[in-house]
Amino acid sequence: SIDVKPDVEAAFRVELAKKMKGTVWMTGCSSWYQTPDGEVFLWPAATFDYWRRTRRVDLREYMTVREAAIEVSASHAA
Repeated sequence: SIDVKPDVEAAFRVELAKKMKGTVWMTGCSSWYQTPDGEVFLWPAATFDYWRRTRRVDLREYMTVREAAIEVSASHAA
């Protein structure tokens, strides 16, 4: 399994919040893009920027766990 490290996620959320300042989403409007506490889940930049930042995974920013493979015997196979 793979899960983002808490400190990496926190830094990313801070970065997004800074970029969201000054946008229409932060002017007091209500939208389904917002959580009850006002956090907005939108990408605050160009789609090219999103593509560039998400095209590669830096595994140092994630916790990874290798799980043992489960072998299914022929008698249990559908």
